Amino acid sequence: IFFVLITKLYINHMLKIPLHFDEAQYWSWSKQIAWGYFSKPPFLAWCINLISNICGNGQGCIRSLSPFFYIATSLGIFYSSYKITNKINNSIFASIIFLLMPGITFSSLFISTDVPLIFFSTLVGAIVVKLYIEDKKQKFYIYILLALALALATLSKYAAFYLVPSILLASAISSRLRRVLYKKEIVYTILFYFIFITPNVIWNFNNGFVTFNHTFDNANINTLSFSIYKPIQFIMIQFLVFGLFSFLFIFKIMIE
Repeated sequence: IFFVLITKLYINHMLKIPLHFDEAQYWSWSKQIAWGYFSKPPFLAWCINLISNICGNGQGCIRSLSPFFYIATSLGIFYSSYKITNKINNSIFASIIFLLMPGITFSSLFISTDVPLIFFSTLVGAIVVKLYIEDKKQKFYIYILLALALALATLSKYAAFYLVPSILLASAISSRLRRVLYKKEIVYTILFYFIFITPNVIWNFNNGFVTFNHTFDNANINTLSFSIYKPIQFIMIQFLVFGLFSFLFIFKIMIE
């Protein structure tokens, strides 16, 4: 993992690819810290502000956030895998295969809101796994930590909202997960989640809900159309994201 991190940092430094206009926009936002921005929540701009104060405003410095976040994500995957399987080799394999996926390797050359979103989504998953595996001896603070992870995922990108129906669907299938999540402590998760995201909601309220409206417009719900070819196209694209080996491995697990 350390070798992958150093390699990706070195490549980012050597390529010197000019910032894409989205990256330049995030960088410009980082110069004026706020609780929200025109098209995205604020967390990535905060991170860019922090890293640029450490190593400057060069492309390599700003984009170094991606390898660091992905390394942290791979450790979260390792933790979840180990909790589920209790097998060290399987967990190492899961962690490394994530880092070496074509989509992740390519994404490491840029900085986008997807990068912290993937990390905090993985952290949410790791916390849910911990709750699931250790349901008899959970501490109060774990539910607060779940609220914080969900909030930071939301402040990274509003696509984090998809995590909620995913967790609810999983709990509908698993009685054990229902027992873990439908405790009185989950009220604290919900309460603290809304406390954590309230400043961003207030910022949107004061600015005509500009970020929410922009996200809704991008979703383009009013012009949705259904086609049998779109799902097939989506699945084929996943070969480029996951890589042939990873995708075939996932497909094999799904049909077993």
